[in-house]
Amino acid sequence: MRRFRQMQTPGEIGLAAGDVENWGYPREVEEAELVECGWWRYGHDAVLWFANVPDIPMAGVLHLCVHPETRRKHLVGARRLFRGVDILADLFCLELLIANDCQEGGPVADYLRRLGWKRETLGGIEGEWMCKRFPPSGDSDGQSAEKAEVGPS
Repeated sequence: MRRFRQMQTPGEIGLAAGDVENWGYPREVEEAELVECGWWRYGHDAVLWFANVPDIPMAGVLHLCVHPETRRKHLVGARRLFRGVDILADLFCLELLIANDCQEGGPVADYLRRLGWKRETLGGIEGEWMCKRFPPSGDSDGQSAEKAEVGPS
């Protein structure tokens, strides 16, 4: 059974970042991402990491890379993967999740749209992005919690 596992040590995160590079992620992982982001694996062939959005409270950016062989098989567990992403976003008390690296559209954006994500223009970030909004978290009076941090604790 595939499971989510958080990368906690610099060595684990470095290996995951190396996998992302080898699997053809469309850009180089920045040094700051290795330290500031929360990194996770889903099984052995998917790596995801979450980054804070400094200008947008309660928002996080999802970065996701899947092994090319798994992409060709259409990742049988894709719906489960994104259910897990939703749960992680909830645990981080996020109200907005932004998908990175699918600004131009394409198959990833199409798939996210089928999962309920919408294209939005956001204050503080240039361009249109695929986004998923979550109900505000907080205490019983419906007030939002303080800004969430999605990196390592």
